[in-house]
Amino acid sequence: MLSNCSSTSTTLTFRGEDDIDAEKAIDQAVKDMQDGLNGINVEFRNLLMAAERDDTYEEMYPHFDTVNDIVKDFKSLVRDILSINKQMMPKDKGGFKPPAKTAQTTK
Repeated sequence: MLSNCSSTSTTLTFRGEDDIDAEKAIDQAVKDMQDGLNGINVEFRNLLMAAERDDTYEEMYPHFDTVNDIVKDFKSLVRDILSINKQMMPKDKGGFKPPAKTAQTTK
């Protein structure tokens, strides 16, 4: 899972495929996250409207279930993004110590 840097492009392993253009992988991973967030937003709006109509639990459940499914999918999307992030970094030649994280840098 090492990046292959050349003068023209960077490739990496993405979703089990080797030698994927890094820009395409980044674009796809971010698009998938955005699509998921948009889906959550839509379902939350549907839940709000359903609550205003006094819908039953059974009527509202599909929206709840869709949000849960999207959140479950986010686990693999986050792994994709962490993998891209790691692959984009050059090899550490030793001696580098990352700065301590503060509450502000971890938000």
